[in-house]
Parts: sequence; structure tokens; C-alpha cells
Amino acid sequence: MPHKIDEIGISPYETSLEPEKVSLPYHAALQNVKWLGAVLAEKASGNRIEKLPLVVKHGNRIYPAISLIAACVALDVDLADITFGNRTISIPTRNGAISIPTDEKGQIRVNYVGGRQAFLKNSHSLARVYESILSDDEFLPMESFKDSIAFIGNDDIMGSDMHTTPFGKSLISGLAIHATVVNSILQKKFVNTAPWYVNLLVLFLVVFCVSCIQNMFSPRAGVICLASSLICIAAGAMAYFQFRGTL
Repeated sequence: MPHKIDEIGISPYETSLEPEKVSLPYHAALQNVKWLGAVLAEKASGNRIEKLPLVVKHGNRIYPAISLIAACVALDVDLADITFGNRTISIPTRNGAISIPTDEKGQIRVNYVGGRQAFLKNSHSLARVYESILSDDEFLPMESFKDSIAFIGNDDIMGSDMHTTPFGKSLISGLAIHATVVNSILQKKFVNTAPWYVNLLVLFLVVFCVSCIQNMFSPRAGVICLASSLICIAAGAMAYFQFRGTL
């Protein structure tokens, strides 16, 4: 990326691989390639990818994620125009800047739109596309790709690049996760995290209410109050995430 490491206001996600062990694509295959993007992501428990690094540091170089590149191409924005701040990446557009919330490493929390079924309607076999181009009888109209962002990759349900999502045991490919991030950026729909003091305030209020009721009435009333508080917290958290996109 056209930025110096010490000028970036975030701590880029670092790969665990040593520079000499990384094999980049064959040079001849990159002659017509405008940008080179990273596809790395750190897995959480249960093989689930919750966050995706938009900026990857490897050795003394910084690489953008392929999803960040795709969004910039769609928005007609040069990578050099992106600004990095404290827990945010800003993309300038004609309609105002898109501010992407990230963590301190420049990772975006993936805003999943559904399981694998959400992507199947927009997926096509590359062999079928190729046959459609060669055949007079089109299996798939090429106009369906007009003004679209096309990702090419493996979507084999038995492949190694399949990951679980918050939508149960549904598996989706890493390709679909990057497509999800691009959609999130273009639609300006992100998952935000509540500030630490909000969580601390909620905890304080619950402890205070339970203590008061237990002292005023009985331990049984305190237990009932605690159970009710936990149910209210869970319901409130779900509602806040549903309508405000905040965890």
C-alpha cells in the first residue's frame, strides 16, 4: 500500500508466516493485475471467522485485503486516498466519506447477512459461464454480471476454505466472507461495539438493584431480580444489535 507503516494510526494485522516462506502468485499471471490483495483471516472458536483484517502487515510491507480493494474499485477510489485513524478506516467518496469501524489491528467485524443460502442465488459455476460464452445457446446471460463485483474462487462445501457463521451450522466459503465485507462497506452497514463504559454501567446497575432488593426483601427476591435482569439484558442486547447494529 502507498503508506508508510509508521504513518498508519492502527496496528496492522500481522501474518504469522515468515517473509521467505510466503509464495506470491507467478509473475506472468500478474501482468494484467492492477492490485494484489490479502485473503487472510484469524479463526475464532468453532472454525468461525468473526473479524477480517482490512490491512495486513507482512515483513516491512502493508497489503490491503481483497475486500478493501474491491470496495475501492467499485467506489472509484485510489488506495492512496484512504485515511487510517484510531479504530477506523475512512474511504472518501463523491457522496461523503465512508467510515469503517475497526479494532486496534484494523480488523472489521463481519456483518453476516445470512448463511450459505444467502449467497447461492448469486453464485454460478465457472464451467457453466465458460460454456455459455462458447455456446450460441446461452445458459447464463452475460448481462447478469453487468455493474457487478465478481469474485472467483472455490465454494466447495467439502473444501478446506469453509467456515461456520453465527447463523447456526451453516458453512460459507472465505470468498463469500470477503463478499459480505464488500457489501457491508458499500451499504454502510457495520457492526459496532458498545464502549467499555456502557458495559460497566449495565453491570453496576444490575449489581446495585440486586443488592438493594436482597437487603430490602429476601435472598429469594434477589435471585428473582438477578434472573429478571439477565433476561432483560439479553433481550435488550439482541434488540440493540437488531435495530442499531451494535454489540
